Amino acid sequence: MLYYIWLTTIKGIGPISQKNLLKYFRTPENIFRANEKEIKNVVGIGDTLFGFIRGKNLDDAQIILDKCDKLNIKILTYNDELYPERVKELASSPIVLYYRGTIRRNAMGVGIVGSRKCTDYGKEVVKEAVTYLAENDITVISGMAKGIDGYAHTACLMANGYTLAFLGNSVDICYPKEHARLMDSIVENGAVISEYPPTTGVRAEHFPRRNAIISSFSNKLLVVEAAHKSGALITARCAKELKREVYAAPNSIYSKNSYGANRLIKGGAKIYLKPSQLLDNPGKDIFDGIIEKAKDNNHKKEENALETLDAGQMIYSPMEMKILDFVKDNPKTLGQIADHLNCNEVEILDIISILEISGDIRTLPGGKICCEG
Repeated sequence: MLYYIWLTTIKGIGPISQKNLLKYFRTPENIFRANEKEIKNVVGIGDTLFGFIRGKNLDDAQIILDKCDKLNIKILTYNDELYPERVKELASSPIVLYYRGTIRRNAMGVGIVGSRKCTDYGKEVVKEAVTYLAENDITVISGMAKGIDGYAHTACLMANGYTLAFLGNSVDICYPKEHARLMDSIVENGAVISEYPPTTGVRAEHFPRRNAIISSFSNKLLVVEAAHKSGALITARCAKELKREVYAAPNSIYSKNSYGANRLIKGGAKIYLKPSQLLDNPGKDIFDGIIEKAKDNNHKKEENALETLDAGQMIYSPMEMKILDFVKDNPKTLGQIADHLNCNEVEILDIISILEISGDIRTLPGGKICCEG
């Protein structure tokens, strides 16, 4: 592990050069011990890059490894048997991935991405799709962002499915911070994964790389509500370049949230109409009807899931408790809840979504929110 980490800390040596070196020397330790002539035999390694390699000791790598041990962060390396072969089709696929949780064999699955400001329509599309995927033991992959991403992970967990969340920061940092409970649950029922070492904060330039990794781990990608400049479109473009099947849920031409998704369809993405399209062989439709059964049993499943939460798997955050207490006796509008908590509506939309999908609250006709049951 130490030498793999060492290789990622060398200035000027990116994933492509790292993999060229590994292909030639087989192990990072062999690279560390190679002489100048041997290293310069590798394509793309000249005097400058050789100087960076020769001038880099193991100290920084050891510090990172010690942090991983302290924070219970695991490491997946490029040549590990758990590293999916199809992920390697991405030219910039990292040679080291840090994670918390469990990465199972054949962890690739279906990526689901979309708008941070999702609508009820988007939530319903995601919930139906994810429930279906969980029923068929297919990994749900997303980025743990607000909106569609967070909703996909939460719906998967509520359906007792397996989910992977790829982050634009290190796995010891929760972003957004209100997803702390969700992050803990993903760790228990899947994994949170990042190419960035411990204590790496959030930076805008990290997210396009994160999106590319999501696409590489996805056999198929579903885009649900994406605005004109949505990060989901970057994920879709990467998926297309990797020859993954890209699906987009169609929506109103007057909806800003659906502009990007509708354009994907215009540009050749497949129109998403039913969950069976997300199976490896959708033509058979052998699972048609499962979702109807899932809907019939949904209330029972939510009750069972909530019993699990009460047993200690998931705990309500202080903000969630305040919302539940405020709407307990009388339904309230989103604006009233925001005023009561002294925050804006955008800040609590994601929390409302999670409480809604977990069955704790529901939205009444007219938009008021009340406690379920």
